Amino acid sequence: KWLGISIPRWLENELKHTSDILQKSVDISEQNWLELKDFADENGIPIGCNIESVAIRKVEVDASIELLQRIQRAK
Repeated sequence: KWLGISIPRWLENELKHTSDILQKSVDISEQNWLELKDFADENGIPIGCNIESVAIRKVEVDASIELLQRIQRAK
């Protein structure tokens, strides 16, 4: 739907109905990473990720920094 990416309907609804879509996106992204990391660790699979902002709004850039910091703390 955006940049050629589609997401599950439940996720779209969750994001549409939250009071803070940006914070909800960061929360969901962190949770996704934690689940992927746990699976990779359990199965001996090396994993990494790239976090960047494709936006120019400061609040969105700050959200990408927050996500990076959260993931670094979760190691």
